[in-house]
Amino acid sequence: MTKRMIIMLIAVGLVFGGVFGFQIFKNAMIRKFMSAMPQPPQTVSTVTAATQETRPADRHCRHHRRHGSNSGSRIARGGGHVLVI
Repeated sequence: MTKRMIIMLIAVGLVFGGVFGFQIFKNAMIRKFMSAMPQPPQTVSTVTAATQETRPADRHCRHHRRHGSNSGSRIARGGGHVLVI
């Protein structure tokens, strides 16, 4: 009976040792591969911004302002100028 128990414990130890050993090996290889990879180039985009004088508010502009239509542009208002982005 004790002989079977010893054989079983050795077999279970080998199985668990193999599973955990493989996980440690895999993590080390992934770490080695990732550290050898070069950094990707950083993408930078630019947009030219310009200011323009605002026109006086007329009925048509008030209608669009009231109903939330600004032709798809984001507009920052202030100081008599409009910055269209």
